[in-house]
Amino acid sequence: MEQRGAAGTFKQDDFRQVWTSTPIPNDPITVRGNAAPEFKKAIKEAFLSLSPEDVAKVGEFLDVTPPGPLLEVTKDNYQPLFDLAETMHLTEKDL
Repeated sequence: MEQRGAAGTFKQDDFRQVWTSTPIPNDPITVRGNAAPEFKKAIKEAFLSLSPEDVAKVGEFLDVTPPGPLLEVTKDNYQPLFDLAETMHLTEKDL
């Protein structure tokens, strides 16, 4: 919402907040599940060891402003969204 507010396309008074989740990671970087374990480990280590300057470059590439640290996440990090979808009876067709 901050980006839309800065662009002048979001007006807080036009909306009512109905729910707030815990922080949700943006733009996951994923590796094919059946990739070689040593390849997956090398990719993970490479991303998690990037300097802040390189993280900023990744953030710019992914259009994430401001870029935050790159963190290892699991499906559990997205559980609040799965729970919300279940509560609202949403399916993949709704997304």
